[in-house]
Amino acid sequence: MKAEDFPPPFLFLSEFSQEELSTSRNHVIDIKVSAAKNAPSFMPTFDPFWHRSSFWGAILIFTVEGVSAADFPVSPLAVARDASGCLELFKVSPDGMLRYCWQKQPGGDWSGWSSLGGSWLPGLTAATNAHGEIEVFAVDRTDHALNYIQQRRQTREWSSWTILSGPVVPPATVGQNTDGRLEVWTVDTHGVIKHSFQTEPGGGWSAWEDFGGRFHPGLLCVRLRDGSLELFGVDAASSHLLHRWQKEAGNSRAWVPWADLGGSVEPGIAAARATDGRLQVFAVGSTNAMVYRLCQESPEENGRWLP
Repeated sequence: MKAEDFPPPFLFLSEFSQEELSTSRNHVIDIKVSAAKNAPSFMPTFDPFWHRSSFWGAILIFTVEGVSAADFPVSPLAVARDASGCLELFKVSPDGMLRYCWQKQPGGDWSGWSSLGGSWLPGLTAATNAHGEIEVFAVDRTDHALNYIQQRRQTREWSSWTILSGPVVPPATVGQNTDGRLEVWTVDTHGVIKHSFQTEPGGGWSAWEDFGGRFHPGLLCVRLRDGSLELFGVDAASSHLLHRWQKEAGNSRAWVPWADLGGSVEPGIAAARATDGRLQVFAVGSTNAMVYRLCQESPEENGRWLP
């Protein structure tokens, strides 16, 4: 595996069953994002390195072909699964407009692109809320405020855009609590993490609070086997990988302090849980451009990690 195959902003994983992948007929989706030379394509890529892990099903690696990391500081794409089991894909077009398409049935063909308006920076985040409705988070091109838009009653109708915070740097990251409430983190223009959470499933949001430290944009939130959320980020000063997690599942206000996992890595980390429940985290080294992995010693032990 070569580092240039997975430039840091585009290293992210998603879990799908083999049936979903084998029944999908559209294996290449042209996202029509402008590039210096050739328009890239959005492609699922399989690498034998990942198949030797113990992840369930298959690992789908999304990459943008024909462009360097410098051409796209963050990915212009986000993907989420709706209540019916269909995937919905979102992109920021060259004019800054948010567009999306969806599977017509689970594992089936895709629709054409539709517009959700606005003028956004690349770096989207999409998540499914407690009611099965997708919420998309994007940063405004002009004032750099974080906004979100939400599906209405699991249809193709959407709410108006709502401002959450700003100015911030895309992308935000979103996690879902055991009770269905979403939590969102983003990095402001000084590298400070801002944190907010829904006060009830599908409801309003708490006041924004500082989450400590100075970080590069590109945070990652995962849900552990016990339902608690864990946040990873790359320290702006040391390039170390840091993490902190909820003291108990669903408690949005109680988190352990930041812990240092070491290393010297680039922003753009990825993670997934193995079948034994242990979390595995992947990052690209900042000194030798190799992909590194860390693994929990056990599913219940967040403080002890193995290479």
